Amino acid sequence: MIVDQIKRIYIKLCFYTFFSLAVSSGSWTLAFAVEPAHTSIQSQVSSLTIDHLEGSKVFFKAGTETAQVAPYDTQLFDLKPLGRLLPREGDSLPYFLITGRPCLNCSLEKGLFVFRPNSGKPFAYAYPGRTIEPRTKKVVVESRAFFGQCIQGRGDVLVFFQLERVDRHHQMQASVLIAEADKDHLQETLLERRPPGLKKTLQLVKKKVCSEIPGESRMADSPKINLHVSPSPSLAPSSAPSPSGSPDSPKS
Repeated sequence: MIVDQIKRIYIKLCFYTFFSLAVSSGSWTLAFAVEPAHTSIQSQVSSLTIDHLEGSKVFFKAGTETAQVAPYDTQLFDLKPLGRLLPREGDSLPYFLITGRPCLNCSLEKGLFVFRPNSGKPFAYAYPGRTIEPRTKKVVVESRAFFGQCIQGRGDVLVFFQLERVDRHHQMQASVLIAEADKDHLQETLLERRPPGLKKTLQLVKKKVCSEIPGESRMADSPKINLHVSPSPSLAPSSAPSPSGSPDSPKS
């Protein structure tokens, strides 16, 4: 009787010892019970796309299912989704590109905006195309915008190739603005000396890893263009802004 009890105690001790070792080493099936859930969360984050729009709000989905991500209120109108930028880290939320206006049915120029779910205000950029000075009818700014894998050696980017007439006596000055999708934030770089060439980006467009945003022409209120951040907190793009953006205000 006593021997049988000792045997049962010994068997239990052996079982608990084996169970503890198996779980700590990951060699037993039960040790992987939480792994599918973690993998599912990573997959949902990386596959996040726009499901639909309702007014100024953007709703998301992951694959064929509704994503467990709260809708994002852009505080903009006339929204149109363009695409997304994926950080190199696969488990990070993507950035989304949309066009919109700061007011409903208004005459203000539409802008290009980049936002991330669960974040603050979107980055605001001028919509690409030609900006024409009304009096002289001359082009004062001409820009082309691309998104995706558009610059060799970088991840997903939003890139602007811009020509700007600094004054009426000089030729157009070239600059390139690169906004690269990072795990933590959108990293902006303005290159005015030795900027990357447009030709290489167009080659990446042909390879279908980069997409161009069709440009539009617009009239400028003033021929002077400022490449730096505007102190105004408004999200409204001016009629002739530079492409540079800010999470709080457009650069104009």
